[in-house]
Amino acid sequence: MPATSIAANGTGGEFYWRCCATSDHVEAAVDKLMEIIVEGRLNNIYWARQTRTQFKRRIEAAKRGELVPTDQVKPVGDRIPEVLMFEIRWVKIPVNERDPDFPGKARENRVDVRLYFAEPPGHGAVMLGLHCHEKVVTGDAEEIQAAQDSEIAHAFTLYSKGFAEAWGVEALKR
Repeated sequence: MPATSIAANGTGGEFYWRCCATSDHVEAAVDKLMEIIVEGRLNNIYWARQTRTQFKRRIEAAKRGELVPTDQVKPVGDRIPEVLMFEIRWVKIPVNERDPDFPGKARENRVDVRLYFAEPPGHGAVMLGLHCHEKVVTGDAEEIQAAQDSEIAHAFTLYSKGFAEAWGVEALKR
């Protein structure tokens, strides 16, 4: 039976973004999410505001334990049982891309985004944001899975490397 995340338990917990230098860990995670979907794309203030809000609301819902299992939060990395790791899922986030047929014009596209977090043992009800990425959805099923597995492996590496320093999160250094 798959593990249930703090993000979906009805109670929730604290959210921290690894190596966050400010007190607003949710905003730090949203900044990173925006960075990955804006890179190489057209940006406008209205779209950015709406997308930031969508990311923030989902993370805030996770903090309250209100995410829907499988649709919004899903366990990952079941091959490493000593670490509970999950992904927060966003599907079909609108982005503006340059239209190759009409330079200077934009066309809308939709992307899937993932944010991986761990629930480190010994820290109570804590969700530790580690890594986020735009999900690759081109290629065959095997290629898509391999790309996703690579991103999950990267999140586990960040977890392992950051463990000794409490992932750069002051509140977890107790």
